[in-house]
Amino acid sequence: MDSSTKTGTGYYPLGTGLSDNGYYLFMGTGGNSNTSMTLKFDNPIESEKYIKITYAKPTSTNNGSTNRSAGNENTMSIDGEKIDVQSNCEFDKWYTTTVKLSNQTSQIDFAFGKWSSIAISKIEITDTADMLEITSDTTEQYITSENQTVQYTAKVYKSITTEKRQIRDCFKGSEDTTANITYSVNGYNGVSIDNNGSLSITPSATAGTVTVSAECGGIKKFINLVLKSLGNANKVEFYSDEVVYRGTSKYMAITIADGVVITACDTKWEIVDNTEGVSISNDGTLTVSDSAADGIVKIKATLTVSSVQTSEVIDELEVTVRTNNSEKLSV
Repeated sequence: MDSSTKTGTGYYPLGTGLSDNGYYLFMGTGGNSNTSMTLKFDNPIESEKYIKITYAKPTSTNNGSTNRSAGNENTMSIDGEKIDVQSNCEFDKWYTTTVKLSNQTSQIDFAFGKWSSIAISKIEITDTADMLEITSDTTEQYITSENQTVQYTAKVYKSITTEKRQIRDCFKGSEDTTANITYSVNGYNGVSIDNNGSLSITPSATAGTVTVSAECGGIKKFINLVLKSLGNANKVEFYSDEVVYRGTSKYMAITIADGVVITACDTKWEIVDNTEGVSISNDGTLTVSDSAADGIVKIKATLTVSSVQTSEVIDELEVTVRTNNSEKLSV
């Protein structure tokens, strides 16, 4: 039928919502009971082929005016792959589902709950189809003095459904765990990827764009990773006790470039306005001697100019000195 076909009785699409696709095969069930239907091919379709079926979930009626689409079960099954038309498809929109056949297949099975239907405009058999997807946990990475890894995951699906007017996939079926997927990169120096999709970045890599690809069955997908050089640190933070007693406390400097913690640079440690009995060594060890008095001292950490740092970066921290150890709080 087409959108203008009206029988006056029975069960058929309501209105002209499917008019842009011409004629189609309409299947459905009224309000009396659930129904199963089977659409058989003239000849069996061999395994490793792809079935593409274009269809809609129409708003339907039994009298030409009343909406009789109840939202009950509406599924189709092809070679064990079940497509949930009711849950995944909107009314009166056209979709194409592509299914890869693992076995020789001779039919499509449909299951309809009460007041459910489907309109099929086209069924195609093809030798190839794009069922591959590649993802990663990041799109950019800083190059550091340590080896780093970025994980890529490629999957091949047994079914993929797209809406007629959209390029992106609407929903995906089960994963084809038997698919043979190979990973590669674009010959980028200092970067490699293994068979499990784990990308390694060495310190010898340079800033630029790495193209990572996954391939299966002649289909190849690409995804880019932007590598960035850290350059100068623009921030330093340090931490340890903010209340100290007689003895020693160790302070650690954290070197940051554009919000990313990088390898430590040369750091100069100082006590601002020298305080008697309190000193700090080159490695950030603060010493409070017996001659120190209670009070506040200010510690200063300076990233010094070096081969990797072209300007000084400073942070300061005020620390409370208490010389009476009995004031320590027990927890």
